[in-house]
Amino acid sequence: METSEGDTSADTKSGHLWRHQVDIGCGHLWRHQDLAYRRDSDETTRRKTQKGRAVLEKLSCFLSDRNPSWFSSRQKALRGMRNLFYSLMGETMKYKLLATDLDGTLVTEDKRVTDRTKKAVKAFVERGGTVVLSSGRPSYGVWYVADELGLSESGGYILAYNGGELLDCKDGKVKFSVQIPPGRIAEIVGLSRRYRTAILTYENEYVISESGSDIYVQGEARNTRMKVKEIPDLVSYLTFPVVKMMMVGSEGQILRMEPVIREALGPDFSVFRSEAYHLEILPSGIDKGSGLLKTLKYLGISREETVSCGDYDNDIPMNEAAGLGVAMENGCPAIKAKADYITCSNEEDGVAAVIEKFMLQDH
Repeated sequence: METSEGDTSADTKSGHLWRHQVDIGCGHLWRHQDLAYRRDSDETTRRKTQKGRAVLEKLSCFLSDRNPSWFSSRQKALRGMRNLFYSLMGETMKYKLLATDLDGTLVTEDKRVTDRTKKAVKAFVERGGTVVLSSGRPSYGVWYVADELGLSESGGYILAYNGGELLDCKDGKVKFSVQIPPGRIAEIVGLSRRYRTAILTYENEYVISESGSDIYVQGEARNTRMKVKEIPDLVSYLTFPVVKMMMVGSEGQILRMEPVIREALGPDFSVFRSEAYHLEILPSGIDKGSGLLKTLKYLGISREETVSCGDYDNDIPMNEAAGLGVAMENGCPAIKAKADYITCSNEEDGVAAVIEKFMLQDH
């Protein structure tokens, strides 16, 4: 079939634009890699520079011959170019995925993401890495962190509800989720009433509870940047899918309640502390470890290519599921005792230090 003159002109213009984008992308990639090489000795730098320039020339020629539709977006194009570069260099990233807890780990005590952490995460993602924000919080309470890290644009995932739900940061779609059996909700709420312990769950931007003024319910709302909605009867109100419920109270109260609630609910539920004041209730078999393994299977990444960072008991299964399990210096004794590596505290950019040490070293 013949092509009209107008179509030919359009194709030529598109081809020129594609080659221009390839030149820009390769130049950006070389500048990024050249800065890393400057940390080496002069001889090593000279050797890598010669090889790197030759590889980039091959890469530029290879990509220029491809149809622009080979990559569906600029972000995928740049990531693909990086991966091809490292492949041609004969170098690969040892760790391709970072799964990190939020409270007590990624964010500071006043719930901030520091500039150093943002810079480290960005550099890791630019090298083709994947970031999973793994938290006991509901997904709504994690979004602001994902936005601050730029994951809504660059890509990443939210593993919410202590492994109960996975969301894609770019499109907001749920990739997998669990649900507390509706027939057991009345039993769970009844236990909280019997032992006079506040209980809560989540709905969109709200923390919902029968005890809206409770200081621990209010604390959960502050931590997740959500609003409290007090309702008179939680059982009749919960007509939608519930991923998890959480009893909250003083540290001593939660310690006493944990074995009691676990025995009362039996083998159909996972019952564990995620903070000193939080007692999580999820379907059996759900924790950050199982959630991470499902995430790795979905993404096609191996455990050996994964780093996990956490500070509390509920992060231990996640650390055990990863190739490298990291505990924060401010972490509880149990997680530090089982960790492969202990980084500095969340107030000292501990997660950024891990990224810099294990993920941003020369390939």
